[in-house]
Amino acid sequence: MKKGLISIGLFLLSLGLLAQGSVITKYFNELEDNENFTKVSVSQKMFSMFTDLEAGSEAEKEFLTAVSKLKGLKVLVADSIPNAAKMYKRALTDINKAGYEELMSVKDAE
Repeated sequence: MKKGLISIGLFLLSLGLLAQGSVITKYFNELEDNENFTKVSVSQKMFSMFTDLEAGSEAEKEFLTAVSKLKGLKVLVADSIPNAAKMYKRALTDINKAGYEELMSVKDAE
């Protein structure tokens, strides 16, 4: 159950990186008042602050430049909810319909 919820959070995280918010906004609005979820929203302004950091190498400079261009990041996470599998399937269907591409996958070993 916990793995599924973490997966949903990470899946939504990857969607936030695409800066296409309709599906993400839908879930954030739907779960806004649900106290079972931890909600994280990072604004573009926060990412733009990375440009103020001093890079030690060319790779670090490229990373900071890439991160500073992100439009935002939204994450939903819950330890345990009764309908996690159903919610995951629904989110996956919405994501596929919207044409999102998976950027990251995490398998939690318990």
